[in-house]
Amino acid sequence: MVRFSISDFHELAASSDKTKLIVSTGFLKPVHIVMCSALHAYRNIPIVFQNTDIERYAENMNYHAPLEIDTIDGAHHSKAIKLRSAYDNDEQVKKIMRIVEDNANFDRGTIDTLSIIVAELFQNFYAHAESSQPPICCLQDWSGGNYMEIAIADRGIGIEKSLEKVLANHPDIKNPCRFACENSVSAKLGKGHSGYGLYFTKRFAEENKGKIFLASGKNCYENDAGFEEDHILPYKWQGTVIRLIVNKNEPIDSEEFFRQIAREQEGEEYDEFF
Repeated sequence: MVRFSISDFHELAASSDKTKLIVSTGFLKPVHIVMCSALHAYRNIPIVFQNTDIERYAENMNYHAPLEIDTIDGAHHSKAIKLRSAYDNDEQVKKIMRIVEDNANFDRGTIDTLSIIVAELFQNFYAHAESSQPPICCLQDWSGGNYMEIAIADRGIGIEKSLEKVLANHPDIKNPCRFACENSVSAKLGKGHSGYGLYFTKRFAEENKGKIFLASGKNCYENDAGFEEDHILPYKWQGTVIRLIVNKNEPIDSEEFFRQIAREQEGEEYDEFF
């Protein structure tokens, strides 16, 4: 059984002199891969694995060069992608959704909904990171389990900085990551951005009985099938990391999903965000 928790973030920590990244996990997950890859690729920080089995696995997976990587045996279960410097909706999303379609017990409506969410997430990273370095994405399906994980990380300005002007009007907000997942919250609202990317992701996790983690700076927001928690990371991540844990055996009612979003857009619910 694959377990997901905030402790996965705690298994990555800088050395005391900050010259290397120490990875203490005994089970490598996409969130570890994208964060290690971002640090290695963009800051040239050496990675040290305390678990030697994980180190051999990481070497075999060639994790530090995340370009079209399949699993060791060539099965269609895992792929890490260093996303392009410009957003390409069709090609980049198709790479992710091909693996989802091959391994999840989803109907067409759920596939299409998740495809929209992945496209929104990619667009968010390009629009808000304010970085010339593209984000890194990894998807892993565990063929013997009920879940798959989609993780994306960048080394951009982070959520708090991106939402700086918006947060100035909400001085009571304690966790910018939780706030960013609310309806119609965006630093560029009305400029071709709806503020729906993270909100769609959160709502999908609730309907799918999955889970999301959103981390930036020292803040982390977790939503486990509707149960929400805030966390403080033991280190500061420069940029943003999101991991979406998808329940492969829980398709959603996609028509009702979008009907509910439409009702909220009309102001029937959550109108404090309009």
